[in-house]
Amino acid sequence: MSIEENKNDFNIQLAPELLFKDIYCARRYARIVEVNKDKNQDIINFLERWGKAMQYLIEVEGISVAESADATQFTCDLEGMSGMTFGLAVKTLC
Repeated sequence: MSIEENKNDFNIQLAPELLFKDIYCARRYARIVEVNKDKNQDIINFLERWGKAMQYLIEVEGISVAESADATQFTCDLEGMSGMTFGLAVKTLC
């Protein structure tokens, strides 16, 4: 599936579960989601969509994390994230 061509059809519910480099990153992500789920759901949706899209490209197409981030960052931004919000997303997913 080309995410760029099918950005409105990319279903984060069908994408693989997000994987993290270690348990600390997984816990930090879970905490960020828990704290922000009520007031910042758009950011959480973007984080999940972008993380899963990057993971998909890394696993299926064998590209690097940096390449997958470049290939998907704008495609997955359905909410219209600001530069600051995008920066927070980068820090959260890394």
